[in-house]
Amino acid sequence: MAYAAIKNQVEGLEKAFGVTVDLDYHFNYPVLYNHVEQTRAVRDILKQSEGSYFDEVVEGDTLSGSEDFAYYLKQTPGTFYIVGAKPEGIADPYPNHHPKFEINEESMMICAKSLGEVVLGRME
Repeated sequence: MAYAAIKNQVEGLEKAFGVTVDLDYHFNYPVLYNHVEQTRAVRDILKQSEGSYFDEVVEGDTLSGSEDFAYYLKQTPGTFYIVGAKPEGIADPYPNHHPKFEINEESMMICAKSLGEVVLGRME
């Protein structure tokens, strides 16, 4: 956990330099945790459509960014997935939440189709 690593560093500085440090760490957002069972189910459902309206399902690396969806996942088991939205012909796009962010409009249809597919697949 990040807090434990930072606290360990602070304690090392205190010992190394003979100082006292007040660590003021704010636990603002909960960790976004994708539940294993739900994530597997979503992956399996989407794998069946891989190549039809999107290229591939990729299990990404762990990310450390904050996400509001983490609050939902604290209450109900689920999974958060990302649909790529990089505009065609742009090598280094701005991230979402940036004022110059541009979206590939086709990604919105992929979002809608994939979410609908997951809902219908989970109802079976």
